[in-house]
Amino acid sequence: MFERPDGFPFVVGGQFESITEQHPSAIQIFQLWQIYLNNVNPLLKLTHTPTLQVRIIEAGANLDKVSRPLEALMFSIYLMAITSIDEDECQTTFNESRMSLLAKYQWAAQQALLNAGFMRSPDLTLLQAYLLYLLGVRQYSDPRSLFCLTGIGVRLAQRMGLQRDGAQFQLSPFEVEERRRLWWTLAGFDRRIGELCGSIITAISNGGNCKLPLNINDADLHLHAKDPPPPHSGATEMMFSLARLEFAKAPGNDKMRGQTSETNPQAIASVADHRLSSYLDRFSTYMEDTYLKYCDPKVPLHYMTLLMTRANICKQKIVAGFFRVALTAPAPLPVAERDELFIEAIKMIEYDSMMQARDNLKGFLWYTQMHFPFPAYICLLTELRHRTTGDLCERAWQTICEHADRRKMTSHMRSPMHLSFSPLFVKAWDAREAAEAALGRTLAPPRLITHMRQIAARLPKTTKKRTPVPTPSPKIPVISGAYVPAVHTPPEQQQSLPTGTVPLYPDTDMFANMQPIDMNRQFATAFPDVNNFGGEMDWNYLMQEYGGFIANGPQMSAYANQTQMQDPTQAATWQ
Repeated sequence: MFERPDGFPFVVGGQFESITEQHPSAIQIFQLWQIYLNNVNPLLKLTHTPTLQVRIIEAGANLDKVSRPLEALMFSIYLMAITSIDEDECQTTFNESRMSLLAKYQWAAQQALLNAGFMRSPDLTLLQAYLLYLLGVRQYSDPRSLFCLTGIGVRLAQRMGLQRDGAQFQLSPFEVEERRRLWWTLAGFDRRIGELCGSIITAISNGGNCKLPLNINDADLHLHAKDPPPPHSGATEMMFSLARLEFAKAPGNDKMRGQTSETNPQAIASVADHRLSSYLDRFSTYMEDTYLKYCDPKVPLHYMTLLMTRANICKQKIVAGFFRVALTAPAPLPVAERDELFIEAIKMIEYDSMMQARDNLKGFLWYTQMHFPFPAYICLLTELRHRTTGDLCERAWQTICEHADRRKMTSHMRSPMHLSFSPLFVKAWDAREAAEAALGRTLAPPRLITHMRQIAARLPKTTKKRTPVPTPSPKIPVISGAYVPAVHTPPEQQQSLPTGTVPLYPDTDMFANMQPIDMNRQFATAFPDVNNFGGEMDWNYLMQEYGGFIANGPQMSAYANQTQMQDPTQAATWQ
């Protein structure tokens, strides 16, 4: 998928090169800064707006004298600003194509980081710049390579001690908050990329006691204040960011492992265990009570918080359901559990459609492009092979077709994942058509299915034989055990918790000391329909794919030669 690596940070440049001429005009600097404030800053809250704005205004007045760390941050901000807007807005505002600007600022951000010696300098501003750069190139980078690059950021952060809360070192409240925002945004991003790569070793694997940022507005935080501002109990500018960071602490793929037993070392109780189901229910209630109940759907940031948070909770339940299916295979899940999983998948796609449909969320859609509801599609397309009639079937197909229109899946997207999954769409619809024909009814295929059929017809026929049903291995559970460990309540929480309850974030990890599952074998058994086309399916790789990575991003060589490039999200067809 990702065929043209530029080698950063190990090959490109490597020595100082002036990039002063790469800055846009003073007017465009202000325009890019304003786009960043409108579209990027509300979702990330990585930087403190009042303080940084003063620095950028001063730097813009004398670009020859700007410090190297600030210059790197400015180019990363330019990159993220362009990432957040579409082609039309780029042409209208800057009279230049989006891809040429992405290439220009990606290269300049890289060179600015190299100029500043970012891997040798323990500087918060440089690490902010590096993290924004990674966010800007994520959609165009192989996640396996990106995971290595996030590892550089984690090591830099650990060298500065960001994993430890700054308050215990008597740092100023301003620096404490900057460190918290930076660490948790980096840790959450690193964990997300690690999840896509199948890694259980991420920034939060090695411990640390850094607290989440305070629920405050930027205006509450002052550079020279001696006391921290009191946190708010309602909605603030940090609403979306804090809700997003809560998921960095929640169990995910890196926690979906099983506990071995002395009596049966092959028996595990992984996420099929009722503990995770109970946790997810409590986590959902916690998010509703802490954040979502204060959201006003009329406020764009609040509406985005509502939808993205609920979609992420659906994703947690779906992925937990996948492991539940894998552990019970070949026996099917009970009907009630299948219905519940099916409904969660429908809801996840519906939430995403609602975000795509809202005009005043247009500036935030860059964030959703990297969070395609892939797990929901796996669930629906697998189940719709067998669930061919009924209200839930109708709702699922209506949801899929509407989402395809909102995401422009028949015209503006292309990737090997979408190409490979066209046969699943076709098979699911064929099953529905056959069921309706048996009842004497005729269905007209929607545009999505017509398009998928055309793609499926062009796909090369595979000669590889179907993979046999996997045999158990030491990594695979023979049977789902019923292991329920004792959960120890931390001393400081023992008095405040009702009897029989478990703290939301227990100090003792309820998934500690668990062995990894062989994901390919487990899922191949549980989802034979998905595993059948094109030979054996690499489930580790597919779990990467729902991050929405794009095959062909902006190329530095293209920028150097001033060659016009095509935005892969605007491709005429899937290729």
